[in-house]
Amino acid sequence: VLVTSHPNNAPNILYNLTTFTANDPRRVDVRGQTLRVAADPVCAGTGLVGIAVNTTCPVAVALGANEYSLRVPRTNERRRDGKYGTNLLIGNGSWSYYNALQIEYKKRLSNGISFQAAYTWSKAIDTTSEATNVGAAPDSNFNGPNTRNSRGYSLFHSPQRFTLFGSYKLPFFDKRKDILGRNTFFGDGLNNVDFAFSKNFAMPFESHRLSVRADLFNAFNKIRYGFPNRTYTSAAFGTINTAVNAARVIQVSLRYSF
Repeated sequence: VLVTSHPNNAPNILYNLTTFTANDPRRVDVRGQTLRVAADPVCAGTGLVGIAVNTTCPVAVALGANEYSLRVPRTNERRRDGKYGTNLLIGNGSWSYYNALQIEYKKRLSNGISFQAAYTWSKAIDTTSEATNVGAAPDSNFNGPNTRNSRGYSLFHSPQRFTLFGSYKLPFFDKRKDILGRNTFFGDGLNNVDFAFSKNFAMPFESHRLSVRADLFNAFNKIRYGFPNRTYTSAAFGTINTAVNAARVIQVSLRYSF
């Protein structure tokens, strides 16, 4: 990877050099030079300041000035443009494939019993299942635009699904009718009066005229109440707390014609 010659890629910008030892390879200015993967791509750099030994890398491993590894990825040096900390490619285009075998059995209502059973054996494959404009979805594809590398099971892939539901009509209370019919409630009637007053004044100039007009909408400020609350389980059931018309509106206008 060729390191871009940009001020942001200077060692004193990328790191706090005061904490590094004199021979730390991260002190070297590698701008304009090529970085390569270390011979030990996993553990190289172990033992440097901030890179402690661990179970995977139990001993210190040297890292060259022009090398990077999993433990010292040198991500900033490998940026294509030093002006940006992160380059994020977002695309919502994708391919999807769905193949399934579906079996369904229905028993129509007879003797008060009806039920339906369904079984689905399926496979859902796509290149991404959920993409957003910021690339932050749970199934964002980080493999890049390569369709072949991105192909895999969908986020919603469910290989097998079985559903069963049914109903049974009780042999008693079947003659009882306690459900209200349609349009049982009626809203309040409309009682609205609008007025308009106007006066035209002839002006001293030929064909000039001044018109004054006042409009009163819902002049007597009558309220038309809305429907009562129809949610039986609500504490406000049967109460009316809304209006479906506007309050009185007065509009005054002047018009000069010439």
